[in-house]
Amino acid sequence: MINAQPLKKGTNTIVTPSASIVASFSAVGGPKNSFGSGELSGGPTLAGEYVLFRSGQHVSKKWVWSRIAWGTPLRDQNGIAEVLIHGKWVNQEIITQIPRDQWLDIYNDWIKPYQISTLPNQWVFNDFGHLTWYMAKDINGNKRWDGIKSEPTHNQFFHTTPDCEAATKYHLQVSLQESHGCIHLKPMDMDSMTHCHYLATGNMVYVHDYQTSAPQCTMTSGSPPYSIHFYPKSKIIHVHAS
Repeated sequence: MINAQPLKKGTNTIVTPSASIVASFSAVGGPKNSFGSGELSGGPTLAGEYVLFRSGQHVSKKWVWSRIAWGTPLRDQNGIAEVLIHGKWVNQEIITQIPRDQWLDIYNDWIKPYQISTLPNQWVFNDFGHLTWYMAKDINGNKRWDGIKSEPTHNQFFHTTPDCEAATKYHLQVSLQESHGCIHLKPMDMDSMTHCHYLATGNMVYVHDYQTSAPQCTMTSGSPPYSIHFYPKSKIIHVHAS
């Protein structure tokens, strides 16, 4: 087993285990310093030990673009953008409060790669992209999730972004940008990490502090269990194996 030590009291230092590093991926977290105020404020990706407990398509009430799940069927009905919710076509504005023309203008820069003059046939504006992996704080250090009552879910997760999704779809350069605290992955890397079970229920995640650089390494082979080490300073993830 990988022997990653817990956080020392009063520090954000995690000791990197001596174990095989089987893969590395680009990843970007939040900025080192907090910014903004209110519900949409942001800041650093919090150092600590976490456990992955599920994946899904994220829907958020406070992020208006994300009130509709990624991939929800979308149609243009006489100039009104409608989405298919629970088997019924609903005016998108009722859900997001964003006028159709306004969000098309705001997202014009990343809609261009889609090369469309009308709406796409599915909702591709969700801030969290096509897949999100959720994690919880490993409070008791037993390296598993003990349920929401014992270990509340973390409000920072792994996800992609709509601009990166668009660039991937049309084989353009994918550029990861800073988040509000979550960990951004490229869409193809998200799928690869999921397919290879690097991102999987029960796997541990170790977020290092902003002073720690990712170690130089040579890829080796290894078998499960896998764990994820994210280094915000280096903008990289190392996947460790037992």
